[in-house]
Amino acid sequence: MTSHDWLVLATFAFEAAFWLGAYALIVKHSFGEKIHGMPVVAMCGNISWEFILGLGLFPACPAYWANCPQPVMGPVTFLAALLDVFILYTIIRFGRDQFQTPFIRRYFPTLVLLGVATAAGIIYTFMSELYTLNIYGARVGNGVPEFLQAGLQGGIFTGWGLALMMAILFIAMLISRGDVRGQSFYIALFMGLGNLGAYMFDHTAAVRMPTIVDILAVASLTLNAVYVVLVFRKSKALGIDPLRRF
Repeated sequence: MTSHDWLVLATFAFEAAFWLGAYALIVKHSFGEKIHGMPVVAMCGNISWEFILGLGLFPACPAYWANCPQPVMGPVTFLAALLDVFILYTIIRFGRDQFQTPFIRRYFPTLVLLGVATAAGIIYTFMSELYTLNIYGARVGNGVPEFLQAGLQGGIFTGWGLALMMAILFIAMLISRGDVRGQSFYIALFMGLGNLGAYMFDHTAAVRMPTIVDILAVASLTLNAVYVVLVFRKSKALGIDPLRRF
């Protein structure tokens, strides 16, 4: 691997460390406070995306990074998917109490699992059937195709779409609950830093990024920063020291 490849790998390590840390803290607060710490819809998309890449249904390595170490990228993504399983469990165990509609309360576990299956189908189909211009000049097989399958791009389109959705839903969850149960300043900070690492990874690994990815990423990072500030302020308003509540 070249020095550039090591730099790309370092940005991936930065991304992975903070996202895995955020997941671990979500699980910790969920069990400790008996309330789920990730919005249900966000979890459905997140666990689907990470299992698709972690299991190798599409490679975790983007085609535009020629020397990408799949034996590293795949297992780390799969580890994130395993942490998502614990988050899914906390949602099924504690999430029912957050809904008042009788139908949702009665069939809550079934609806959650149906949501995961639906998200997995949508994301996999998107990765399979969407092709975009190969602006990276990535090689596939023995040639450089004009169009590149979305699933060969490291899940970049679906990944940033999910990142933006999660950024919106976490803010909505904080506002609707009116407290910081299941959430913390460090969860918010780690998610933001994880997405910042992902953005650095994409720009370091590729020749250039599609404009839509830059728009999704900047919007996500902006909302991540808003969420960090909101959690910090809400903690202070509730008499909680956000820096001591790890």
